[in-house]
Amino acid sequence: MSTPMTYTSITYASGVKMTTIRVEQSVRNHLAKLAKEHGRSLGDELRAILEDLEWREIEAGYRRLAAQPEALAGYLAEAEAFSIPDLDELAATAAEEYPEYNEPER
Repeated sequence: MSTPMTYTSITYASGVKMTTIRVEQSVRNHLAKLAKEHGRSLGDELRAILEDLEWREIEAGYRRLAAQPEALAGYLAEAEAFSIPDLDELAATAAEEYPEYNEPER
């Protein structure tokens, strides 16, 4: 007589809380079809859909901004100010944060 197989629980995402949602079977089947087409799990497919929606919202926000020339000019000026680093300030900050690298080599 053979020994029955025992199964151990496998943690796929350690520390990530999981949940169950209830959806109509047709919704689950549609999601499963999309997941299979993209080679993903149901959770990964749902995540990809949500990320796509988030990017669509971001792009829509940029289109709304582009339709307001004054607001767009202000946004671009602010973005440029953040993109030009003040190297002297960065060097001073780095020297303060990491004094061990400012000592002469022996």
